[in-house]
Amino acid sequence: HRARVVVQELGPLVEKCRVVLVGLDDEVAAGAGSRGGGEIVGHVAVSPVVLSDGSAGWFGLGPISVLPEHQGRGIGSRLVREVLQRLRDSGARGCVLVGDPGFYTRFRFRSHTALAYPDVPAEVFLVLAFGDAVPQATVTFHPAFGATE
Repeated sequence: HRARVVVQELGPLVEKCRVVLVGLDDEVAAGAGSRGGGEIVGHVAVSPVVLSDGSAGWFGLGPISVLPEHQGRGIGSRLVREVLQRLRDSGARGCVLVGDPGFYTRFRFRSHTALAYPDVPAEVFLVLAFGDAVPQATVTFHPAFGATE
């Protein structure tokens, strides 16, 4: 099976959220389901984050998921590479996430003392700047990521 990356804008669900979906074969998957028989096997979301110093152009990556029966085939890595390239191409300044350093350091994400996310250990709050500058700031994710219901 070939995987094809498809971008679906989901503005009404999460403000300015970009979700990348992967379908099997060359069928184009769209929306929350699939069209033409393409099966969605994974997704990644990216949304703008707010930096306390007012810096613009930073995004939060996540959540990301791949169906269990399709894990271990590089689909998650492909999703991350694709969404990072799209962010770079759009002029974004950087990307942050909370995640496993063992997975995300392969994409050059690192812990960075300049950016902080309150109440999260620094070793799992990871930063990827698309240029040299990393602002000295606290990061706030979209309120939807703090929802408990």
